[in-house]
Amino acid sequence: MIKQVLKITQTTEKGVSILQLQGRFDYTTRVTFFSAIKNAKETQPQHIILDLSKITFIDSAPISWIVTTFHQLKQSPAIRFTLAGQQGWIDESLKSINLQRLIPTVDSIEEALALTPAH
Repeated sequence: MIKQVLKITQTTEKGVSILQLQGRFDYTTRVTFFSAIKNAKETQPQHIILDLSKITFIDSAPISWIVTTFHQLKQSPAIRFTLAGQQGWIDESLKSINLQRLIPTVDSIEEALALTPAH
């Protein structure tokens, strides 16, 4: 059995950094996740969007990293942080812990982009 690896692709445009996560997002992917967040912050965006539409698995560790990242980004200078595209049981899992009450959570990248403050 081949373990699926987490792949993170970053695109940055007009003050928005989109991190598209693909694959298995579990406790073994800590370094990959925080490295991608660090790289995104270095672009000095107004908004970081975490695209979860291609995640095949998530466990509790990455959920805590997402919450930690949200709180860190709220510090000065504030960077908006949004989750987008989560589907199926991953969406249900995030909703079951009311994550959307803390972190803006939308169905698509387009909806997330609409939350970006005007320059």
